[in-house]
Amino acid sequence: MASLKNADGTYTLRMGVSLDSFNVLTNSPNEALRKKVFMARYNRAKDTNFDVMAKIVQGRVRLAKLLGHDSWAASRLEDKMAKNTDTALGFVTDLAAKLRPKFEAEIEELRKIKATETNNANAKIEPWDVFYFTSQYEKKQFQIDENELRKYFEYNHVFDAMVKHYESIFSINVKKVQAPYTWDEKVELLELRDAEKDQILGFLYLDMFPRPADEKYGHFAMFGFRDGITFGNGIKRAPMAALVCNFPEAAEGKPALLSLDNVETLFHEFGHGLHQLLSQAEHSSQAGTNVPRDFVEAPSQFLEYFVTDKKAVQKISKHIEDGSFIDGDTLDKIKASKQATVGISYTRQMAYATMDLKIYSEISDENVSSQEIVDLSNGVFANVYLAYPEGSAWITNFNHILGGGYDAGYYGYGWSDVIAADIASEFESSPHGYYDKELGKKYRKHILESGSSRSVEESIENFLGRPFNNKA
Repeated sequence: MASLKNADGTYTLRMGVSLDSFNVLTNSPNEALRKKVFMARYNRAKDTNFDVMAKIVQGRVRLAKLLGHDSWAASRLEDKMAKNTDTALGFVTDLAAKLRPKFEAEIEELRKIKATETNNANAKIEPWDVFYFTSQYEKKQFQIDENELRKYFEYNHVFDAMVKHYESIFSINVKKVQAPYTWDEKVELLELRDAEKDQILGFLYLDMFPRPADEKYGHFAMFGFRDGITFGNGIKRAPMAALVCNFPEAAEGKPALLSLDNVETLFHEFGHGLHQLLSQAEHSSQAGTNVPRDFVEAPSQFLEYFVTDKKAVQKISKHIEDGSFIDGDTLDKIKASKQATVGISYTRQMAYATMDLKIYSEISDENVSSQEIVDLSNGVFANVYLAYPEGSAWITNFNHILGGGYDAGYYGYGWSDVIAADIASEFESSPHGYYDKELGKKYRKHILESGSSRSVEESIENFLGRPFNNKA
């Protein structure tokens, strides 16, 4: 289960760019260089994929018609929570409209910084400027030093603290066991047990650190490779899964230090593992993460909220030099900095979602050209987010349009995030916060254990005591 929270790339890098290009776009004051890197990144595979893209969309138009649907989006959405294109597109359009004032205000803040830095009162924020001036804004406004912040989050300490947290609120026991087989010497195996019944719940492989690109998946994901099932004689087969991640690794006597984004990713990906392994659904097709695609990220997105909680962050933080945890003032600044540019990041996500839905709902021509698809996608971005320059064809490397469950389904990231926020609001209103064990057990029972053995709407309502909404 890939947790690609942002478009076409790694979860922790926020906007889906490789580490090298991210570093340039975030840190280089040279606009010409930023633009060059941006264009190279977002036009990669243009020549290779340009014609292929049209063939894929054409084929799906034909297939949808053969299946009796008005569009490919209609065929893909009928078994999702949204059910139909109008609901999905309405959700995205409504959220984008509500975000618009904050988005525009944030862009104006970035523009002011660029105007000062370039001595140009008429400066304009371009797509390749967003990373850099967001970073400059956060440094100026909140005085947060990311490199110093990392010293509080040594990988092993964070991992152990996270596991203890999950053990406590979900009533489970987690321990490392000897793996009968691993595909790399650094891969470890965890056994998860029910703390009260002492029954095995499942096994989770940990492949957490980078290897050469030709040897390993380059992003962050959970892969479930054996679903749980209850046989006719009542015997249960334990599910198995693997976390395949690329966290910083200790080397040459230096500890593995995580960014706060890395910490969120760790909580998120382990959450996918819990969703897969804690399932009690009888049939494998309904177990674990076999739920509607526009819900599947919600259980893990909810767990990211732990990293916004002061008490939780202080427990998982420990400075590598003096053993101290992050002070409250710094935590307030971190939280404020995340809220400061959330309009930009969410508006960009709404642009991706709108583009995806429009391609698969509005295109009905079985002979549509690649250029028409590129023009549609670029037009959406210009209307919803920021205009990309002439000649851009970033959609040719936007892997979500191809499949993996996210074709006509990219809106699901925002949809599930709304559900996650609503679930988190229950914990936030509890006197015990994210350490409420009874609420944790309730969440495990109604959300994690049921899978799709009943409608996820029913599971959510059983936990919340009401239908979910987007107020949170």
